[in-house]
Amino acid sequence: MSKPRPNRYTPRRRGPITGNEQDLVAAFVMDQPGPISDKQERALTVALRRSPEAIKALIADARERFTAKAGRYVDIHAQATEDALKNGTVGGLETALKGSQWAIERISQDGARIVDKAADTNTGTKIIVGIQMGGITPTIEAK
Repeated sequence: MSKPRPNRYTPRRRGPITGNEQDLVAAFVMDQPGPISDKQERALTVALRRSPEAIKALIADARERFTAKAGRYVDIHAQATEDALKNGTVGGLETALKGSQWAIERISQDGARIVDKAADTNTGTKIIVGIQMGGITPTIEAK
């Protein structure tokens, strides 16, 4: 006789959404290179123990807040570039420039971005291991 399966229902949190939860979802939204998939939304509902509707509202709010700051990030980028050209030194303004470039790459509205995020060309070392067994004729020649 088998044991009955335990109830896998995870109780949802009650009460208002905390600032930490809002910050976590906002950081998650900003770090995504594209739109958030249904699987990612479900993962957030499980991790935060909130309803799917609450998570969708948090995601929409985080996107709005981030997109509302798009003009500010563009202004920072332009001002930092102008000041670097004017002063001739990049050291002091390098942090502001990198920060604004980071934001410009990630700002999106309805899946459209200001600038496409550069692909990571450093994929690391690839190691390919092949095994040759006796009595079997290889179909692909080893290089």
